[in-house]
Amino acid sequence: MTNEDKLRIYAAYLPYGLKGRTIYNIDDDELNEDCTLALRDGLNNVVGIDDWLNRRTYPIKPCLYDLSYLTKEIEHEGERFVPMIKLLELQETNAFSKNPIIKNANAFNHDKVIDCKSKIFKISPNEMTEHKVRYLVETSNMGTLIYSLTYDEHFDRFYHYDETRNMVLGVGHQRQMFEKLYEWHFNVFNLPESEYINKATLTNK
Repeated sequence: MTNEDKLRIYAAYLPYGLKGRTIYNIDDDELNEDCTLALRDGLNNVVGIDDWLNRRTYPIKPCLYDLSYLTKEIEHEGERFVPMIKLLELQETNAFSKNPIIKNANAFNHDKVIDCKSKIFKISPNEMTEHKVRYLVETSNMGTLIYSLTYDEHFDRFYHYDETRNMVLGVGHQRQMFEKLYEWHFNVFNLPESEYINKATLTNK
């Protein structure tokens, strides 16, 4: 992977305080304190992007969540939540809307969530992974339906599905939902395991 590739990837996380760590002793996997990615060097452990890319001894690696944690509980800025359920909540409450009236129009009922899990489909010669939250939707004329919100790794997209009537519903706010994945520091670009530190394995998240 070239520095140009890494620059394109790291740049997406710049507004969201991406943390990195330096491996001082590879044999012992001893890690130093977090540093934050920035456009240029600064104070308080803020490290310029050039140093992230060009450091040859003790390279800095980003701390990212593996995509499998979309359906597991994570911690971000002191809040613990399951990302796919949180994205569903943001969708259902219109939280991505710029109109405050629309944004506060609905309430999200966590009791309506049926399950949230990831599944690997083996389609020769490849594997496809989906991260899905399924939930109940009460309608006025058709009773209670089962809907799902899915993130498809293969196609890099979110979509809604009416599982009761087998209908694809599409999904809006793709850009805003991906911005949330950058904010929560997910490995959206599928960096190989050698290029990042799994944030879920760190004691200090």
